[in-house]
Amino acid sequence: MIADRSSGRGVFGQPDGTFSVYVSSGDKISISTKGYPIYEFVAKPDSNCQCKVLAHIEKFDDFITLLNRDESFLKTASEMELIAFIKDKFEHISLLR
Repeated sequence: MIADRSSGRGVFGQPDGTFSVYVSSGDKISISTKGYPIYEFVAKPDSNCQCKVLAHIEKFDDFITLLNRDESFLKTASEMELIAFIKDKFEHISLLR
C-alpha cells in the first residue's frame, strides 16, 4: 500500500512493484508492506514534475503475491476465505491511519 500521508489517499502497487500516485510537492509518502517497517519519504519533483524512488523491501514478491490474488481465487474462494482476505487488507490499511 502506498499512502499519501498528507492527503490521506492511498493506492496499491502493480504486480512488478511499481506504482503511480498524484501528490503535491512536499507531501509525505509511506510505502507499507505488512510485516515490514514502513518506508517513508517526502515527494520532491524533478524538472518533469516527477518523483522517482527506488525502495527495496525484502520478500516483496511475497507481498505482491498476497495482494494480487488470481481471478480463480476470487471466483472459487469460500465466504470465509474471502472474509479473511478482506479482513487482512482492512487491518493493513488501518495500520496506516
